[in-house]
Amino acid sequence: MNQDSHVLSDLYEDLVEVSGEDHEDPPFEPPKLFLVKRIKHIKGNPYWDKQILKTFGLYSWKGHPSVVVKNIPEVNARLWKIKHLVEITPITFPQGPPQEGDYGGTFLKENGEFVVSPRLQVDSARIEETAKFIGDESKMDGPTLKKQLRLRWLNPFNLD
Repeated sequence: MNQDSHVLSDLYEDLVEVSGEDHEDPPFEPPKLFLVKRIKHIKGNPYWDKQILKTFGLYSWKGHPSVVVKNIPEVNARLWKIKHLVEITPITFPQGPPQEGDYGGTFLKENGEFVVSPRLQVDSARIEETAKFIGDESKMDGPTLKKQLRLRWLNPFNLD
């Protein structure tokens, strides 16, 4: 007989909750989306765990990968198999889900809050100017610039 058994029963006596027949759980609405982050290395894990991580896009360790997935039974079954390798955070919408056109002013925090803020909106004039700058024909692209600079390095005093 364990000598500590009476002590443990005394400790947990207040924590036991007996639910009656008229007891109802508080209403709970499951989240629609999860934020999944890989937190452990995959070395030493079986190939089927690695395949599941590849399907979610969490196989590469570059940039601390995180993905947003739906809360559906098929995805939950896969997440259950790799739950020891990932951290799953439900995504909440404190200001409500974004409306049509609010997508430019949104931000997903690491704790799963999806923030809609008008301060994050990008001015449409800036978007147009950026597109015009990227598509400018007079600007050299990377490979052309690299080639021209290499030729100047090889022939520094070419007077042609």
